Amino acid sequence: MVSVEAVTEPVWLGEGPHWDAREQALYFVSIFDKSIHRYDPSNGKHTRSVLSDMPGFVIPVEGKPNHFVVSLKRRVVEVEWDGADGSARELRTIAEVDQDNPGNRFNDAKADPRGRLFAGTMGNEYEPGKFDLKKGSLYRMDPDGKVHKVATGIDISNGLCWDVKEKAFYFADSFEYDVRRYDYDIETGNICK
Repeated sequence: MVSVEAVTEPVWLGEGPHWDAREQALYFVSIFDKSIHRYDPSNGKHTRSVLSDMPGFVIPVEGKPNHFVVSLKRRVVEVEWDGADGSARELRTIAEVDQDNPGNRFNDAKADPRGRLFAGTMGNEYEPGKFDLKKGSLYRMDPDGKVHKVATGIDISNGLCWDVKEKAFYFADSFEYDVRRYDYDIETGNICK
């Protein structure tokens, strides 16, 4: 039997968990609270910081302590945060996508083994639980700042990951009943079916 216990206060649509192995801490977002969170299981400390818009993910930047890439609606921004309550600062916008669908927002992202950011959007949520379907896209953001749209017609982007051999990329659209598998080129970051 599995037991479950609350380790943080409730959040309003918690998403985008990222375990930071170096810090031994869990980062996540609360979309409708417009906040990023840090949970340290060694001492039970839970901290948060409110941002200017709805985040979809928070991912530490390798080699830059206290720096994160965070999505805010349709933008990817660099945030500086020391993990203390209320201390996050939005530094700069890295990219803005889906200009043709201004109601869209990012929902999930992960960095590939070479540090490229793969991030997907979803359609406008015009009522709780009701979305504009097939309006989202999947993007790859390279370390040089270039943004590439790699898939379209997405409902809700979720579940991005790579196989251990770095030969396949997996991606889930929440409204589909299967997981997409793409061949993956680790040298270029290109995906293909």
